[in-house]
Amino acid sequence: MKKIQRMSAWLSALFFPPKCVGCGQLMPPSEGMKEIFCPLCRTAWTAGRLSEAEGIREGDHYILGTLSVAAYRPGMVNGVPEKLIYHIKHRDEGRVFAYAASSLACPLQTFISAKGISEEKLVISYPPRRKAALRKDGFDQAERLAKALSKQTGWPSVRLLDRTGKGRRAQKSLGAADRAANAADAYELSELSESAAGKIVILVDDVYTTGATLRTCAELLRRAGAEGVILATVARR
Repeated sequence: MKKIQRMSAWLSALFFPPKCVGCGQLMPPSEGMKEIFCPLCRTAWTAGRLSEAEGIREGDHYILGTLSVAAYRPGMVNGVPEKLIYHIKHRDEGRVFAYAASSLACPLQTFISAKGISEEKLVISYPPRRKAALRKDGFDQAERLAKALSKQTGWPSVRLLDRTGKGRRAQKSLGAADRAANAADAYELSELSESAAGKIVILVDDVYTTGATLRTCAELLRRAGAEGVILATVARR
């Protein structure tokens, strides 16, 4: 079965050559199956990555830590990390989510090992996307990231949170105080939230800006009985 899947992926890449996420140039099929950046953009991506000291921040109380892979600069429309985030939000490409999840997996495993956390206690979840954004793009990028990370690590991914139908404004359009109020209205525990009890929840999203969304969701998970929460994002503003 895996051999057939690899062959199918190779044929797909042959007839529909993948493009570099950073600059859009066509990539050789064999390269595009493994890599999402051309050599030049890969160098730019590496330069934009945060060091371990920058990328891992110790948490407080029930938030055990905050991990991010790269710096995100909203004004840099042509920056490679910013292009990656754009693809994550608006292009449903499995290879991109796999790459982002792989980038997150290593610092997460380092952090978890340093904290002495048993992997049996881990569960991955995410803040669900707004319905308006789902209708526009057709997918939930945080859900895709969570599932890709689960596939890479073997840690289960569970939808522990739901949208309330309130808090309908896009977070990116709001200031810090309004983000916090909007996020507090927007989320609630899902029917599966009992799965959080006694667990360490890895809460995954694409970008950490003010942290209002992730911290609101982390507080809900604490109420559901989570022993602790780790916030994990591909980029940090």
